Amino acid sequence: MREWIGGRNPVYEMLRAKEMGIPIIAIEPRYTASVELLADQWIPIRPTTDVAMMIAMANTWFKEDLCDHEFIAKYVEPEGLAKWKAYVLGKSDGVDKTPEWAETICGVPAETITAFARLYARSKPVNLNAANSIGRQFYGENATRALMYLQALTGNTMAPGGTAASQTGVLDGHAGMPMPNIDLHRAPGTYEAPVKLCMFKWLKAIELHDKLDSNQMSREAYNNIIGNVADSEPPNIQMVILQSNNHLNSIPDINSGIKALQKVGFTVVFSHYTDMPSARYADILLPQMATAFEGRDLGGYAIPAIRPLSLFRYGKNPSNYITYCQKCMDAPGEIKPAEWIWLQVAKRLNLAEAYSPRLIDVPDDQWDDVVEGFHKEGYEKWAQRKEIAPLNPLSWEEFQKKPVFRWEIDDPYHAFKGELERGENPFKKTPSGKLEFYSAHLAKGPEYMATHEYTPGKGRCYGKGNLSTMALMTMGGKNTFYSKDTEKYPLLMSSCHSLYRVHSFLDNQELLRDCYRHAVWMNIADAKQRGIKDDEMVRVFNDMGEMILPAYVTSRLVPGTVCVFHGSWYQPGEKKTELMPNGIDLRGSPNILIPLGDLPDTIIGHFPCKGLVQVEKQEVVR
Repeated sequence: MREWIGGRNPVYEMLRAKEMGIPIIAIEPRYTASVELLADQWIPIRPTTDVAMMIAMANTWFKEDLCDHEFIAKYVEPEGLAKWKAYVLGKSDGVDKTPEWAETICGVPAETITAFARLYARSKPVNLNAANSIGRQFYGENATRALMYLQALTGNTMAPGGTAASQTGVLDGHAGMPMPNIDLHRAPGTYEAPVKLCMFKWLKAIELHDKLDSNQMSREAYNNIIGNVADSEPPNIQMVILQSNNHLNSIPDINSGIKALQKVGFTVVFSHYTDMPSARYADILLPQMATAFEGRDLGGYAIPAIRPLSLFRYGKNPSNYITYCQKCMDAPGEIKPAEWIWLQVAKRLNLAEAYSPRLIDVPDDQWDDVVEGFHKEGYEKWAQRKEIAPLNPLSWEEFQKKPVFRWEIDDPYHAFKGELERGENPFKKTPSGKLEFYSAHLAKGPEYMATHEYTPGKGRCYGKGNLSTMALMTMGGKNTFYSKDTEKYPLLMSSCHSLYRVHSFLDNQELLRDCYRHAVWMNIADAKQRGIKDDEMVRVFNDMGEMILPAYVTSRLVPGTVCVFHGSWYQPGEKKTELMPNGIDLRGSPNILIPLGDLPDTIIGHFPCKGLVQVEKQEVVR
C-alpha cells in the first residue's frame, strides 16, 4: 500500500496478521487491490497532507493522556518534546491542531481521526509502516519525522511486532543471517572516487553544465541542485554507462534526461530491448543477458544466483530462506554476461590481474561451467559456517534438486532488538542520547547547513538546508495539494507502482498489456467537471510536458488527485510541440510530468513521485 502500511511489505505476512484477527487500517488516497484484500478500514486522505492527520492524533493523545509515559521518560529527549507539544496544542502559534483543524487540510473527518487515534494509542504493539512515497515529496521530511514521533509517543518504537515507523516487515525474519559469497580474489581498490552529486542527479548534472560553463549559473547554485558541496569542484560527466537500469524512463523529468543524453560525449547501454527509452540514445548498445534464464553473472559479493527472497533491500537482510536461480537455456547469439564484458575492459586497461584473476584465462566455451563451480564453492563454504552448519544444509547436489533452503525463526527480529539484547542505548548516536523531536542542528539555519560538514556530497543532501526544526504541517511548496501552482494545474498526480511490471521492466510485454489497461485514474467528480467519460482519450499536461492516454473514471481515489502508474515506456508520437520536442507521449510515462527536485529551499533526497497537472479531453493523435 502506498503510504502508512508500506509498499514493500509481503502480502503473505499481512494475510497472516489478518488471520490472527489483527486489524489492518490503510491510510492512502487510492483504494488499491491491497486495501480491498487486506484492510479492515480504508481512510482516504489527500496526498502530501498526512502530517496534518498525525499532528491531530498527537493532539488527542496529549489532551486525553494516552501517551506511554514510561517509554517517553526513558527514551525521549524532554525539551524537544515540549517544543513540539507546544506546537501541537497551539501554545506556540495560537493554532490548536485539533482533528477539526486537520480535517480541513487532509480531508479525513475529525471523528475518524479521533477514533483512529484512540484505537492506535490503546493497541500495542502497533506496526506503523510507511512506504518511501510519503517522503518523496516537497516537505516529505515532516511526514517521515511525524511517523517516528507517533511510535515514540505510544511506546511502539522498539516493541516486538511494532516498528520505528520504517519499512520494517510485519513479522521480520532473523536479522543478519549470512548469505553465500564468491571470492574472486579481487585486489583492493587503489582509488576512491569523490562524491560529487546525488545518485539520481547525474542527468541533471549533464543538462545544466552548459549554464555553468557560460556563467549563467554559479558554482554554488549548480552544486546545490545536483547535491554537491557548495564550494566543491563540479563534476563534468563525459561518458555514461547504463547497466541493468532504464534511468531515462525511471528518473523524473524525462525531457531533460533526453537533452542530457544527447549532450554527453559517449553513452553505453546494456539492455534486453532495443526500443527501451534509455537504449534509444546509446552510442553502443550491448545485448544484456537475462540471468534469470540464460546463465549466471558475478558481482564479486553475494552470489547473484543464490539470493534471499526479501521484500525490501535496506539494512540487514531479514529473510529466513535463500533460493538458487538455475540456468534453463543458453543465451542467444553472441550475448555475454556483464562480468565477461568488464573483464575484457579490464584486460585492455591492464587491470585484469587485480580485477578478476580467477577468470583471466577462462575460455569462452568454459565460462559458464567455471562460474557454476564458483557458486558451488561459495555455497559449500557457507554451509560450513558455524551459524549455518547446525541447520543441516543440503549438499550442493541435493540443493540443485531442491534449490530452496529455509531456517526456522525462533525469535523474530524487531527494531533495535540487537542493541537492547546487548544492553546498549539504541539512540546513543543522537546528541542527547535519546529520541529527538527537535533538531538543534537544523535550528542553526540555512546558511550554517550550506557550509557545515553535514552537506551534500557527504552522504546527506540538504540543499540549502531550509528544513523545519521539527515535524510541522507546512502548506504550499512545489507539487503538493496546497501548492500555489494548483491555480494553473489543479490535479495532483501520483506515480503509483503497477502490479503488472517491476519499475519499467515488462511494460512491453504484450500478454500483460492485454490484461491491464494503462490509463490516468480520475475521480468521478473531477472527470464530470471536465466532461470526461471512462475510457475516453485525454491530454494530461503541465509546464514540463504532455501525454495522451485513456481515462479511468472511478471513485477509488480522492477528488483533486489523479494517478498514472510508474514505469510505462515513453512512446513519442509523430506530433511534436514546444513542450515535447521529441514527440507527445502516447503511452503515459508519468516522469514526463514530474520534476527532478530542483528545489533549492528543501532537501535533495529521494527523487519525487508527484507532479501537478491538468487533464482535458483530447482527440487521438499519432
